[in-house]
Amino acid sequence: MRVPPSLLVALVSVLGMAWTLPMDPYLLAGEEELPPGTYEEQDRYMREEEHVFHQAQLQVEGSTDHEEGGLEAGSALVATDSKPDLLGREAKPHDLPTCLLCVCLHGSVYCDDHKLKTVPPLPKDTTYFYARYNNIHTIRKADFTGYDQLKRIDISNNAIEEVEEDAFKQLPALSEVLLADNSLTVLPGLPNTLTHLDLRKNHLTSDGIKAEAFQNMENLNFLYLSDNNLDFVPVPLPDSLKVLHLQNNNIQHLQDDTFCNPKDLHYFRKGLEDIRLDGNPINLSNSADAYTCLPRTPTGRF
Repeated sequence: MRVPPSLLVALVSVLGMAWTLPMDPYLLAGEEELPPGTYEEQDRYMREEEHVFHQAQLQVEGSTDHEEGGLEAGSALVATDSKPDLLGREAKPHDLPTCLLCVCLHGSVYCDDHKLKTVPPLPKDTTYFYARYNNIHTIRKADFTGYDQLKRIDISNNAIEEVEEDAFKQLPALSEVLLADNSLTVLPGLPNTLTHLDLRKNHLTSDGIKAEAFQNMENLNFLYLSDNNLDFVPVPLPDSLKVLHLQNNNIQHLQDDTFCNPKDLHYFRKGLEDIRLDGNPINLSNSADAYTCLPRTPTGRF
C-alpha cells in the first residue's frame, strides 16, 4: 500500500506541533486531570485551586500550638528543610501533613530520618511513635499532651539535650522510652509505668539522676545506661529488673546493698540475670558481697 506524500507531510506536521507543545506542570506534578472547558476556564480553575491551597497554608503557618491552630491532630504540618520539588520550585517549611511526611499505620507513626527539628503533631490514637535519626534538640511537655494511648516513644539518634518536666510523666499508658544516642546530661522525669528504658550513649552523670529515681518503677524490666558518665550504680533498683547494662561508665566500687540486702540473708533477686559492668574502672573481686543474692555474677573485670 502506497501512502500519498501529502498525507506524510500532514502527519509530520502534526507530530512536530505535539513535540513543541509545553507540558502541563500540574500533570507533571501528578495533579488530577483538569476539567473540560476552554483554555480560559481551565486557567481560572488552576488559579482558584492555587488560591485555596495558599490560604490553607497561611492558616497552618500561623498556628503555634497543636490544639489551638485550628487543625486536627495528625493533619497539622511538619517543619522540614526546604528543598525543590519535581518541578524545581522551592518548597516552604510546613509543607506536608504529618501522615504524608511520615508513615501512619494502625496507631504507629514512623518519622525516621526526616530532618525533623521538633516532634510533629501526632494523631490522637497514636500508640507507637518512632522519630529516629533526626535533629530534635528539645522534648516539650506540649509535644505529648493528650496522647493517652501512647505506649512507646523511640527518639534515638537525635541531638536531644533537654526533656521538659512531665513531658513523659503525663502519659498514662507509656511503657517504653528509647533515647539512646542523644546528648542528655539529666535523667528526664519518667512515669512508674515503664517496662523498658534505653539511655545508652548520652552524657548522663550521677548528679543528673535524682535519688531513688527508679525505686518506684515496679514494672521496669530493662534498664540500659551504658556509655554515659556515671560514677556509681543508681540505687535503689526495683525488684522487677531483669537486665541492667552499665558498661563503659566510670563506676569504681559497689556497696554491699547495691543489689542485695545485707540485713536479710535470705533475700534473693532471681530475676536480675544480666548485669554488665565491663568497661568500668572497678575490680569486681573486691566487691563479692555486693552480688551474692544474684543468680549470676555480673559481667566485668575480676
